[in-house]
Amino acid sequence: MAKKKRKKKQTGPLAKQKATVYTMMLIFSFLALVLACVLMYLELKEYDFDIEAKQYQSAYLNPTVATDAETVASF
Repeated sequence: MAKKKRKKKQTGPLAKQKATVYTMMLIFSFLALVLACVLMYLELKEYDFDIEAKQYQSAYLNPTVATDAETVASF
């Protein structure tokens, strides 16, 4: 008869795995993303979160703005 293999029960705490280079790359990339989000928030805060182009807004407010073709034709 074949004997059954018994699994040894582990007692006590398990050994903690060491951080590898990939773990450090993961941590650095996460920190870079967080830093980028914070800097983007601060930049948008400077403009009061208005992301429309000023030239785009003024074209609708002032339709009499001359285009380049009209300016060249007038000379």
